[in-house]
Amino acid sequence: MSTTTKETVEKAITDVATDVELRKEFAELKDQVVSLTKALKQKGDQETQNVKQNIKENYDHAREKAIEHLHHAQEVGSEGIDKVGGKVKENPFASLLIAFGVGYLVSKSFKKDE
Repeated sequence: MSTTTKETVEKAITDVATDVELRKEFAELKDQVVSLTKALKQKGDQETQNVKQNIKENYDHAREKAIEHLHHAQEVGSEGIDKVGGKVKENPFASLLIAFGVGYLVSKSFKKDE
């Protein structure tokens, strides 16, 4: 074999070996990307579940607090109505005059707007 033919054959062998190595590395890289993608999906799914759970817990807590405040407002309102009712029973004539006066003032304020 001549030197140039020998060099050409050696270069071809080297090129084939390099090609095989590159294909092997590419396959390994592809497997790593698939593995990484799966891991990221699992992490994303877990984070999504955590966020959903956190939102549900916050919603439930806010709902409970709102119900507590509603009940408290109803209690306070009922107590106020009971107190006003007691005062009206104690002083019915004064209550009637106050109601008349308030009604008169409200009607005058509406007439000024017209």
